[in-house]
Amino acid sequence: DPTATSPAVESLRITEFNYNPLGGSAHEFIELWNMSGSALDLDGVGFDAGDPFDAFTFGAISLAPDEYAVVVSNTSAFQAEYGGLIRILGEWSGGSLSNSGEQIVLRDDVGNVIHNYAYSDLAPWPLEPGGMGPTLEVVDSEGDYNDPLNWRASTSNGGTPGAGLVLDADG
Repeated sequence: DPTATSPAVESLRITEFNYNPLGGSAHEFIELWNMSGSALDLDGVGFDAGDPFDAFTFGAISLAPDEYAVVVSNTSAFQAEYGGLIRILGEWSGGSLSNSGEQIVLRDDVGNVIHNYAYSDLAPWPLEPGGMGPTLEVVDSEGDYNDPLNWRASTSNGGTPGAGLVLDADG
């Protein structure tokens, strides 16, 4: 039901992901953001099987207001790359983000769609995240996630997991 809503549908957003990192698939991550002013319960929220990896469902965990955190391919590799200060919500098992693009489906605890979009490594999508170091960052979290113009390459190699969108001096 496209009109169905829940706190997760209203407030949980994917804001950045690293689908083709220089260090290989062990360094992949998806950043999530609670854009609301209250804690968000993630229990039962999850990614569909095969979109983009094996099914992944969060347990009893919450995101604080305005908190950014990540789901990772490999906790040890992620922490070796980015340090131990970024909150990791979980590690997916089986599968990885496709280097050439694919569908990503995130649902709330009763199956309502939070995100259902496809990314690509071909223009007009930003090309730099396709193995050159940067990640994909959403420009407008309320915009169309299927629109390649709503995504940009991160300003730094490896992105800014846990930090949200980093803007340059003039915004």
